[in-house]
Amino acid sequence: MNSAVASAVLALVVLTAGCSGVGDLQQSGLVGDAEHPLAGETVTVVVDGTPRERAVTAAAAQYWNGAGQQYVEFNVTLDVVAGDGSERDPDVVVTYTESVTDCGDDEFSAGCAPRPNASTGLERPADIEVQRGLSNESTLLVAKHEFGHLLGLRHDDEPQSVMYHERDLWTRDRPNASERALPWDDPALTVAVRNGSLPAEDRVAYRQEVQYALAYFDEGADGAVPSNLSLQFVADPSAADIVVTPVTDSACRDTRGSCSTVQGTDPDEDGAIETYRRVEIETQGVDTDAVSWHVARQLAQAVGVAGDELPAALTTRDPEQRRGQWHG
Repeated sequence: MNSAVASAVLALVVLTAGCSGVGDLQQSGLVGDAEHPLAGETVTVVVDGTPRERAVTAAAAQYWNGAGQQYVEFNVTLDVVAGDGSERDPDVVVTYTESVTDCGDDEFSAGCAPRPNASTGLERPADIEVQRGLSNESTLLVAKHEFGHLLGLRHDDEPQSVMYHERDLWTRDRPNASERALPWDDPALTVAVRNGSLPAEDRVAYRQEVQYALAYFDEGADGAVPSNLSLQFVADPSAADIVVTPVTDSACRDTRGSCSTVQGTDPDEDGAIETYRRVEIETQGVDTDAVSWHVARQLAQAVGVAGDELPAALTTRDPEQRRGQWHG
């Protein structure tokens, strides 16, 4: 199975034949009894994966043990072992992996399996790989497809609902950034200031205000942030995760105050960001001695603290409590 867009929810997937080194069948259509090395066997299948992945694999095997048997035309039973199968001697190992590699010439595979016949035989345990992270329905399709190859079927064989070489696969839903304790992949974040628009004499004071806001988070932000979070001030805005900029014409608000713009990834294409990649914080018309409070408020939201989770120091509506040394 090939996926040209691996990170998208809806990915065009080309189902691939077996791994390189496995010979092709000499005839098209159904596979005869004498042709296949698994004919007449109960095939022990061990799954290297999660309980969910094991259950879906068992359902795929059950398809070939039942309705799919008519397309193979030899007796075979695929027996998916419960648990990790450590006490069994498997004929087949199905491994769920983040990416399927080394499957012939196919660059974007969602699954890979050998396609043996009488000439090639089958080296045991045979290895099948299936990409993890797909929805249950798509995982079932990939597993059924790869079992089909194991049983000798090609892309032009029936059932075409399983063996056809192109399919749309869906990834599993992923938690949105708003549902995660920290919406970033890494708790070690960098923060920079882009204050070149300010007069030279004001730039140092603005930078100090931002650093005072960072100190609040270094102290734990009154217990509101994860203990492993770190915010490090860096000089280069282009390399920073979070950039703070004073502006006269904000892109995210019309009045005086502060706001943020978030950039991130949406791999399950549900319209909501799952992981933050960059946050731009803007202050507009804010007095210098209140910059640190505004930056801290926006930083809190940038690391997933919002609403009722905000500490009291960042919810005050009293302008005087937002100035100077408002914390520590």
